[in-house]
Amino acid sequence: MYKEKRLTYSRWETQMYDILKWINEEKSARSHLKGLANKMAEELDQIRETTSPLLTIGSTSSSLTTTGTTLSHNTVS
Repeated sequence: MYKEKRLTYSRWETQMYDILKWINEEKSARSHLKGLANKMAEELDQIRETTSPLLTIGSTSSSLTTTGTTLSHNTVS
């Protein structure tokens, strides 16, 4: 009976460790993707600023809001 409880406890420990590891990896990935999205938004702004004013006439704006961050994107129609 003691061996079964010990084995069950060991399995629970392993599962908890795996869950915590997965959560940490998800947080890391989310942070990386947020940074990448911010960099892409900055690059789009730079492209927009260097584009001829004639090309921006008739453009439409769309934006994507993430937690605490707004990402903008212009498209020419």
